[in-house]
Amino acid sequence: MPKLRDYLKVLNPYKRQFLISWVSVLDSVPDLDLLQHLPLLLDGLMSMLSDPNREIRAAAHKVLMEFLCEAQAAIGEGGVAGVAAAGREGGSGGGAGGEGSAAAPGAFDCAAVIDTLVARAQSPDELTRVTALRWLQAFLELAAPRLSRGYPAILAAVLPNVSHPSPEVRAAARGANDAMLSLGGQKKSAAAAAAAAAAAAAPVDTAAVLAVISREVRSAQEPTRLEALRWVHFLLVRNEAEVFGQLALLLAALLDALGAPSERTVLRALAVLGQVAARPQHFRRVLAALVDRFRGDEGLALLQRGGPLVIRRLCAAMGASRVFGELASLLDDEERRQEQEQEQAEQGKEGGGGGGDLPFASAMVQALNLVLMTASETRGLRDALRRAGAESGGGGGGGGKGGAGGAATPPSAAAAAPGGGDADEGPIDGAAVFRALYPAWCHSCGAALSLCLLGGAHAQARATVEALASLPLGAGALVELDRLVQLLEAPAFAPLRLALLGDGGAGRPLSRALYALLMVLPQSSAFRTLSARLAAAAPAARAAPAAGAADGDGAAGEWERRVCPELLRLFVERQEAHAADEARRRAEAEGLRTEEDIRREHRTQAEVAKRSAAVAVVGAGVGAAVAVAAAGGGGGGGGGGAGEAAAGGEAATAATDGVASLTLQPPQQE
Repeated sequence: MPKLRDYLKVLNPYKRQFLISWVSVLDSVPDLDLLQHLPLLLDGLMSMLSDPNREIRAAAHKVLMEFLCEAQAAIGEGGVAGVAAAGREGGSGGGAGGEGSAAAPGAFDCAAVIDTLVARAQSPDELTRVTALRWLQAFLELAAPRLSRGYPAILAAVLPNVSHPSPEVRAAARGANDAMLSLGGQKKSAAAAAAAAAAAAAPVDTAAVLAVISREVRSAQEPTRLEALRWVHFLLVRNEAEVFGQLALLLAALLDALGAPSERTVLRALAVLGQVAARPQHFRRVLAALVDRFRGDEGLALLQRGGPLVIRRLCAAMGASRVFGELASLLDDEERRQEQEQEQAEQGKEGGGGGGDLPFASAMVQALNLVLMTASETRGLRDALRRAGAESGGGGGGGGKGGAGGAATPPSAAAAAPGGGDADEGPIDGAAVFRALYPAWCHSCGAALSLCLLGGAHAQARATVEALASLPLGAGALVELDRLVQLLEAPAFAPLRLALLGDGGAGRPLSRALYALLMVLPQSSAFRTLSARLAAAAPAARAAPAAGAADGDGAAGEWERRVCPELLRLFVERQEAHAADEARRRAEAEGLRTEEDIRREHRTQAEVAKRSAAVAVVGAGVGAAVAVAAAGGGGGGGGGGAGEAAAGGEAATAATDGVASLTLQPPQQE
């Protein structure tokens, strides 16, 4: 048999035809079990499927189909255990050069056959691919549990073929893939229950399979990506603990799939992400990985292109209040990390500063705010914010509830119904939502104002506009205010526009807030839009009676005393940080020194002056010591004079060493 294996590698068409005939004749001999030598013959026969001669291809295909029928019959008779025994015994017999006397009838080295099929499934010849994939499908349908250890190699060969241009190759690849996913579960026989139990206990190398899947999820072909994501779902259901052990690798692949141009791929990746995030211990980690995916230029492009869809789907799967509260907490932590990096930069460590964090936080908050104000998935969240303002007296009490708890309330408290349900399934505490979102929303002036207006905190909104006017308004802030005016015309703010017709304390703070915003805006299209809206309001709302004005001022004043100082302080601090970061970036782009560089230089100069003064003091001490030594030596003659001279010399030496240590040690670099 080894000689026949070598002969099958010839390229001469006449010799190939002769060899195929010999293999067919030998297979028909009743007393010769040629199936146990299948691993030796399979590769040579497969190579003939790509022969230019049509007759040779047809003859080789016919012989291969006969071998496949015999292998299926042998597997069916011996069952799954028979295949395992064949893999153990037939391997040694085949490796010995065809000495199959010790092997059971019909036994063959299944692992060697699978290796050959995997290699041929990646052949450039279409017929060879189709034949190899059909063989794989047949083996997997009959003995998938026993072949589960070879899944990584089989999967690496099957998944790319799912996107092959040929319909036959695609169909064969899908059949093999479905057989692996079923793990023999579709087998119709008397031992179906035993097969199902074996499938459940079959070991799968989850780490190796995930490595293959993570590569195929990044494939340029959509069918391959979809099947890879289907495998992730399969592994999560079957080997959840092992998959979570490789969660970093899995999250990287799923987040890369979010950047796919196909919406089907994005939706399936989001479904799997939601499946992972449904576990409470992994919820924050998934959202943190998602936030990190939106960093950088590529991440920002993804945020602008598909970020709203991603956030909406997560809200639909896990609840809007829960998702928004956790994302706001992550962005708040981002601010703290930014401060730590700035402290490291002030200490002179390279790589500090983290200049990209604040612009990223602002862009992320703007995207979240747009989803909050317009998406159908966040309607319950918007209604809860409106109720918080209405129940607290039209703008004052809503802020008061938010200020009573401060920022210490955890974001998870915003949702009354934990878990992965939609936000409309249970009541939501609007005041808790406001407390959870406001610190992060301060990264964007437009988002902070829209949150205050939606939550009925009209006096807070007016105070925020007045504080904003005292800050350096850059082009980015003006663009955000322009978008805010456009957002006020959206259906979400229809109750707010109707509130302009109110009287007394309900309408007065709102009108003042919007007029303050109008005065801050330059005369642009946004200015004209807001001016027309205010002009259309009733005269009673624009000029409330004295009593109504007093009531409104009193309500706003009470609200400001309870909440406004803390919220304004936070808003101003973060807007100043954004302005300083923008100035630093502009100075770096223009090659100018920033205020931080000037302060660092001043500290260095002060350190140098301090050391110079210390050197002068020590130098004076050296002079005095030398004078003492000289005086002691001049007295001559006495033992006491010699002792004084020695003491004076030691003092001079110590002082000189001190000067050297001060002068040689450079100032600390910052």
